[in-house]
Amino acid sequence: MYFVKYRNNGVMKRVYLDYAATTPVRKEVMKAMMPYFGVHFGNPGSLHSFGQDAMSAIDSARERVAKLFEVEFRNIIFCGSATEANNLALCGVIDSWKGKEKPRVIISSIEHESVLETARVLEREKKIELVLVGVDKEGIVLLDELKKSLTQNTALVSIMYVNNEVGSIQPIKEISRIISDFKDSLKIRNSKFEINNLYPIFHTDAVQAFSYFDCSLDVLGVDLLTVSGHKCGGPKGIGILVISKATSEKVRNSKFEINNLRFFSPVITGGGQEFNLRSGTENVPTIIGCVEALSIAQKNRKKESVRIELLRRRFIKNFLKVFPESFVNGGETHSPHIANIQLTEMNREEFLTHADLLGVALSSGSACSARAHSESHVLSAMYGGNATKLNGIRASFGYNTTSKDIDNAFKYLSRMEEK
Repeated sequence: MYFVKYRNNGVMKRVYLDYAATTPVRKEVMKAMMPYFGVHFGNPGSLHSFGQDAMSAIDSARERVAKLFEVEFRNIIFCGSATEANNLALCGVIDSWKGKEKPRVIISSIEHESVLETARVLEREKKIELVLVGVDKEGIVLLDELKKSLTQNTALVSIMYVNNEVGSIQPIKEISRIISDFKDSLKIRNSKFEINNLYPIFHTDAVQAFSYFDCSLDVLGVDLLTVSGHKCGGPKGIGILVISKATSEKVRNSKFEINNLRFFSPVITGGGQEFNLRSGTENVPTIIGCVEALSIAQKNRKKESVRIELLRRRFIKNFLKVFPESFVNGGETHSPHIANIQLTEMNREEFLTHADLLGVALSSGSACSARAHSESHVLSAMYGGNATKLNGIRASFGYNTTSKDIDNAFKYLSRMEEK
């Protein structure tokens, strides 16, 4: 058991270790965004020069991010968040399903809530047949289980690239090969396969991956990919759904082409912005900021991956020294920016509260569900619902994190003393 001595001699500099939840906006990003709050404030839909200036900025940003992902201009869909982009991927594909049977959706049991809950809603509405694929104790998807789950009526497979709680990296390329082999076998069995070897659509939520891993859709072998602005030094309120070049070309050569990229339908309807796939006045400043942040993150990806991994190791080493009864959740296949540690002597909410009062910001997992105080569905899936292993806390690091931050964190956390 531990108790806490709250003592603060002088001014304490708080330590933020929750970069998987959100990141501070980079100065360069703020600078890029500012003109579009005032000088270039026009509605992109307006025909006058103010509107044209705003639309020109969006077009330039779209061109820029399309080059980042090596896709076409029209394959970039700006959304209000990554959650919305994930909803568009899932609901949009299902709404456009042309098969005779009820569509099947396959996701992992550790997906972000924006995928998991959306799929459950679709299931409750009897729109889909939902399959949850399990994971091993390191948080890696069971590939044999996924392979056995594929059927002719499978419309969508959605597997996240990097898990947001434990940082496990999913074998996206291998999953893509499994899906591709399945499509080939389906085509051989039925030469008149009515959906032109397009389904299952493969989607990945790459929100936690972009800053540290290659997210080229062609390299990964995915059809749809989601990224977010605020996880890599950009603003909140902006996400992007990216459509692969190969998939859009396949659609154009099929009988399912409606206004080019219509193998999925819009979720938000109205004025027809974003190529009729996401209506609503475009948020110009956040689009500009998001693209700037993604560009910087991609440029710094290699060196940051090495630097952040060293900080992760430093954090874990110090944590296990101060709290020796703890252990790390997950395995060797992890993202450098996330460390999930299992507590055995203190309830995680109690620990996080004490840590915050001492000046260290940590979390228990996804910020999207943190206030619900629910058990971690990720750790539950990894450990088979074992209640003794659902007490993990997450530390996550980012572009502003330094070794001094890690040292200061344990200077503060060491004030939790064992009774």
